[in-house]
Amino acid sequence: MACRKLKLCRLDQYIFHNVTDVENCRQNSNHLTGFSPAACFTFNLPSEMQYVDVTSADLWFYKENDENDVYGQTFVLSELDHWDQGGSFEKNTIMAIFETSIEEGWVKTDVAFTVRKWVERQILNHAIQIACSTCSIDRETAPVSAELTLKPFLVIHTSPLLPKNRPKRNSNCLPEMKECCRDQLYISFDEIGWSDWILHPSGYHAYFCRGSCSSAASLIMSGSPYNNILRKWLMKNGGQNEIVPCCSPTQLSPIQLLYVDSNNTITQKTLPNMVVEACGCM
Repeated sequence: MACRKLKLCRLDQYIFHNVTDVENCRQNSNHLTGFSPAACFTFNLPSEMQYVDVTSADLWFYKENDENDVYGQTFVLSELDHWDQGGSFEKNTIMAIFETSIEEGWVKTDVAFTVRKWVERQILNHAIQIACSTCSIDRETAPVSAELTLKPFLVIHTSPLLPKNRPKRNSNCLPEMKECCRDQLYISFDEIGWSDWILHPSGYHAYFCRGSCSSAASLIMSGSPYNNILRKWLMKNGGQNEIVPCCSPTQLSPIQLLYVDSNNTITQKTLPNMVVEACGCM
């Protein structure tokens, strides 16, 4: 079994072991690692993961010795998105950049942001590249063990997904829709002049809320106790105009950035409340 589940009070702990090694892992897969030695591994999450909330997630791998260990090592973790026609991965997305002083032993890094996205999008089969940007260039692969008892594994802690946190499937705008809904909006960092310091991503889908909140149906769609009370008050008072609900975000999610800070250091940061996930009349 590639997965082991342990009960911890009201939380669940899942341990996912690497399923297969990716032999034709490209060594120059992204602009940060260049020709750095790399190793790739795949993980398959079970379908039941789409019904939980990920509270934490860590990737563990066993680091082997490298001749440059005396200086400390920098690893770049990436998700390999898909294959090209030549049988190699064509595109990848950086998950984390971190340093370690461990010469040989288990290394842990936080991957909760990425794993949450996997679960939210219900895409549960993934390949991960581990590249060492400071290791010896004489190596063919990263100093990451692929031995059976030392292969990388994921530890994911979850809690039950409450009904109010489940994605709202009917809130996206459709043609001719006039009620409050979520509409498409893509923000390009190049267009707003931020591409000189934001390395990844090049942009993101922010979305925005639009539409009318004039009907009782629009308030009912909002689904919160506050809006239900407000709807009843407006109906009892003949729809008075003193309080006018507005179509606004009711659920937001973060994005993760890789950027160059004031010290010219590549930094990873999670920015909260950057993506509109659902809209309602507030």
